[in-house]
Formats: sequence, C-alpha cells, structure tokens
Amino acid sequence: MRNRKLFNRIIYAILVILSFSSIVFGKSVYVISRHSDSTVQAYDTVEDKIVFQEQFDQFPNNGYGAIDLAINEIDDILFASYDGANVIEIIDAKTMDQLDSETIPGGTFNEMAGIEYCHEYNWLLAAERYQTNIRVFNYDSADQTFISNTEVALPNLSGGILGICLDEEEMRLYVSQSTSVVKYYNLYLNDGDPNFVYAGLVNVEWESQERIAVRHNRLQRRYRHQVPILSRL
Repeated sequence: MRNRKLFNRIIYAILVILSFSSIVFGKSVYVISRHSDSTVQAYDTVEDKIVFQEQFDQFPNNGYGAIDLAINEIDDILFASYDGANVIEIIDAKTMDQLDSETIPGGTFNEMAGIEYCHEYNWLLAAERYQTNIRVFNYDSADQTFISNTEVALPNLSGGILGICLDEEEMRLYVSQSTSVVKYYNLYLNDGDPNFVYAGLVNVEWESQERIAVRHNRLQRRYRHQVPILSRL
C-alpha cells in the first residue's frame, strides 16, 4: 500500500515513445528523428503547438546512431550519446556546431541506457544498458569539455539499467531496469566526488521499462524536475 501511494504521487503520465528520443530546452524541442544516421530536428513551442524549425542532417554520427540527448540549458550545450559507440559529443545547442568529442575510457560503454545533465554540479551522468554503474563526467563550461570522470557502482541494483532520469530539485536519480520496479537514489557530494545512496523503489507492475523521463517546470534559469514519467517500448 505504501508503494502504491508513492507510485500514485510520483507518476504523472505514461508516455509511449515509438520512434525517436527528444529533449525540451527552453521553448525548443530537439528530436532524434532518425536514429540510423543521427538526424536531429528542432521545434519551437508556440502556445499549445509544436512548430518545426529546422533539420540537422550533419549532426555528429557515431556507431549505430544517436540514442539520447541531454541539455546544459545555462550554457546552451547539447550532449549526445550513441548506440554501439563509447562516445559522447558536446554540441552548441544554438548553432549545432560540434565543440568536442569525448571517448569514454575503457571502451566498454557501447550500448547507452541514457544521459542526464546535473546543473548543480556541472556533471553529465551516463549509464550503459544492462550494467549497474553510472559514469559521472565533470564538465568545464569555460573550455567546453570534460575535465575528469568517475565511475560509480549503484548499490542494491540487479538486472542492469535500461534508463535513467534526474530530479534536480530533490537531487534524486531514478533508474529503470528489466524488472517491474523503478529504483531511486539520492545524490550527494562525498569529498567532492559523487555518491549515490539507495533510497527506495516503486513497483510499476510492468515487466520492464525502456525509458524514463522527468516532467519539467521552468523556474528562474533552470529546470526544477517535478514528476518522473515512464515509458515502455
């Protein structure tokens, strides 16, 4: 009963994502419209409509194509991860120019489960599908590059990661996996290093969840994340 109440409190909607991934940035929406060659489209939100603006056919492409996007909305930076490539691209969100390309150490991140940007600490969180670790990249906005990274094992996690989302208001990371539960972790600083502390789980009564996201409400110059949204492919 307690889990059911928690589920009802945090789940706002169910989204079915059929063919693309997207991220909302201010009044713009960026969509990976074609996975195979990493084609990205930009849309504007005008009142209650989404209006197409431009297609970027020359968006950086790696492996089997772009699979996820994250945004640093303070510095107007997009991050892109790829299926079948241990690479994260850093891209100017206004011009779509490639600023840097980061190869993930060890060459093991070949099937990405998701990336999320943490404005509080200038971190990019990256997860590999079916694994139990989070790699945390420290982003330098002055040089527009990553200056260090740390790999952190998530405690009390089995079955591997299928998706992640970050609630920056509560500093909580939600993790979906190939079971019927979503687990969540409180994010702390420990002597300057990221520390994920297991905080609980919600049984969503699905066999698995491919993607999870967070509903955003704009406040000042950052997003305050309110409600996690689940999807199943």
